[in-house]
Amino acid sequence: MPDFGFSFDNLEQKMLKQGKGGNVNLLARPLVDAAKLVEAGWEDAGEGIATVYSSTFSNEDGSVAMNFTPILTDENGNFDRVLSPDELQKYAEEVIAGTSTDDLNL
Repeated sequence: MPDFGFSFDNLEQKMLKQGKGGNVNLLARPLVDAAKLVEAGWEDAGEGIATVYSSTFSNEDGSVAMNFTPILTDENGNFDRVLSPDELQKYAEEVIAGTSTDDLNL
């Protein structure tokens, strides 16, 4: 097996270290029926189970870009609800503009 500079034993710690400074925990991936995304207005959600679904938003001059997910979880990382495309866009624009904090941790 090739040497990638890590072992599977410390992979979780490496991922957490790489994500330091951000608020997206890539290890917490709730299983969400794609139908829930479609119900919220995400037409391109596909079928089956979604664990990661995100959109990239940027400011007008493109100097800041951030990924956000419409999938909300509770404090234990379990699926809570899905934001609509309009709700996610409004939220993302406010966070990027600095007029709102990322209180939903998206």
